[in-house]
Amino acid sequence: MVRRVVCIVILMMTFYPVKAQFTYEMIPLEVLDTIYEKAAIEKLRQEQLHYLSPDYFTVGVYKKSGGLCLIAREGNHWLAVSLPADNSMEDKTLQYNGRYIYYETFSTHASRGITGSNSTFNLIDPVKKTMVEVPITVNLETYNTDSEDTRGEATSCRSKVILQNSELHVVSFSSGNSDCIQSGVYKIEDRELKKIKHLDESRYAMVDVRWAGKIATYMNLDEVKTAYGYATVDAVTDSYSNCAAGEVVAHQITWGNDTLAVVLLNTDDLQLVRTIIVLSDKIPFAKVHKGLTAKELFQLYPKAKLRADLLSDDEYVYLEDLQIKVVFKTTESNRVGKYDDEEYKGLRRPDAVIDFIEVN
Repeated sequence: MVRRVVCIVILMMTFYPVKAQFTYEMIPLEVLDTIYEKAAIEKLRQEQLHYLSPDYFTVGVYKKSGGLCLIAREGNHWLAVSLPADNSMEDKTLQYNGRYIYYETFSTHASRGITGSNSTFNLIDPVKKTMVEVPITVNLETYNTDSEDTRGEATSCRSKVILQNSELHVVSFSSGNSDCIQSGVYKIEDRELKKIKHLDESRYAMVDVRWAGKIATYMNLDEVKTAYGYATVDAVTDSYSNCAAGEVVAHQITWGNDTLAVVLLNTDDLQLVRTIIVLSDKIPFAKVHKGLTAKELFQLYPKAKLRADLLSDDEYVYLEDLQIKVVFKTTESNRVGKYDDEEYKGLRRPDAVIDFIEVN
C-alpha cells in the first residue's frame, strides 16, 4: 500500500509580550504521515508513551522526527501528528478529557543581560488537528552587564488553569508583567480560544464579556488598538452616555471613511471598556446590524417591543438572545413606534433605520 504523506505548515508560537489576551488562535498541527498497515501500528503501540483511548496514543520518536508524536485513528487509517514538545517532554504528564489533549511545556533562555524561564499550557484538538499554546508562566530578569552597581529588574507572572469541557478557567498572578494569560474564563469556539468571562476584582466575581466584532468589554485601550490594528483610535467627546453613567472617556475606531464603533471607558476602573457603541454594518450580530430598518428588525423579532429611554429620549429594543440594545435616535416629535401611555402598540415609521447598537 502506498503511504501518503500530508504536510501542513505549522506555525509555532514563541514567547513575546502579549498585546491582546482576549483571543488565542487555534493553529494547524503538522501531519507527518498517513499509516495504513496494521503491523506498523502494532509496532508503534509497543513504543507508546501515553495511552489516551483506543483511537489515540503517543510515541516519542516517529521515523526521524523527535519530540512527541500523536498517533490518531482516522477511519480505516492512522495519522502521525507532531505535537509541540521536545524530548524533555516525553515523560511529562499528558492528559485527555475525551475531547482535548492537554499538558504543559517548560523552557529557559539566557542571553547577554537577560535570563528567563517560561511555561506553556498546550491544548490540542485531536479531531480538527489544531492546537493553541497559552503562556502560563513568564519569569524575566534583565541587568546591565557593563555595570556591577546597576540593579537588575525582575518581572514574573503565573497563571493557574483548569480545563472543564471546552472552557479554560484561569486565575493569574503578576508582579508587573502581563504576558501570561489573564484571569477569566475562555471558551474554545471554532478555531480560537476566546475570553467569555472577566475577573472583576472589585466584586470578587467572574462577569460576562460582551463581544462586538473584535472588540470586547473589559479590554483596555491598548487591547482595543491591537484588535483593530489597521484602524485609527482617537479620543472623542462622549455623546452616548447620560448623566447616570458617571465620568466616561470615549474613543472612536475608524477604518478609512467608516467609523466602526465608539468605546466608552470607565475612568475609575483602570480605563477598561464598559460599553461599545457599534456604528457600522461591518460589525453585525447574526442578522441584526446598523442600518437595518425597524420593519426588517421586527420581521426578525416579531415579539420585540420598542421602549422610549426617559433619560436620552431615544427609542430602543433589547434583544435578549444577542444581548444587545438596538437604538433609534429620536425625540417625541419623530417617534418610530406608536405608544399608549408608554406601552408600545406598533410601528409609526417602519422605514426608520437603526442608528447604533449598544453592547455592555
